[in-house]
Amino acid sequence: MRGVVIAGLLALAACGGSEVAEEIEADTPPVETAETLEETSPGPAPEEIALLAAGDYCYFHEDEIATEALEIHVAGDGSIAGSHYGEVHDEANAYFTSFDTALSNGQPGADGAIVFQTVTEVEGDTQTGDQIWTLTPEAASMADFDPVFTPAECDGLMNTIWPPIE
Repeated sequence: MRGVVIAGLLALAACGGSEVAEEIEADTPPVETAETLEETSPGPAPEEIALLAAGDYCYFHEDEIATEALEIHVAGDGSIAGSHYGEVHDEANAYFTSFDTALSNGQPGADGAIVFQTVTEVEGDTQTGDQIWTLTPEAASMADFDPVFTPAECDGLMNTIWPPIE
């Protein structure tokens, strides 16, 4: 099932992801003005949507269908970028591939999720779109995608996904 989801996401990205962009726009709350801000008194932000401090964060996920890594860099100025890469090895559906997605221009949303612009290389094809991630020091997850990535050491993480050929 997960391979079908990954394939669907990649296919949607290949089509430009316009449907996803429309859904995101439709779900985007209206912009607050000075008038609406005066009418409400927002409390402190919930801890679960706190942004990551500046630094490097790495995550890993492996199951019977895929082996994936996520590397995130939060710069001192608050800019967020990274990469999501891995291999799909879905034997039940005879689907095997590898992918490498560059994540750029991470923009935190009102719910704490971060929307990245993406460029994905898969099987010689370049696809662009967006990915929405929820990131904490303890876990990372992509919107509408089941697996939760756990923290991992950044050093050597790529070799875990793609071992060097000797």
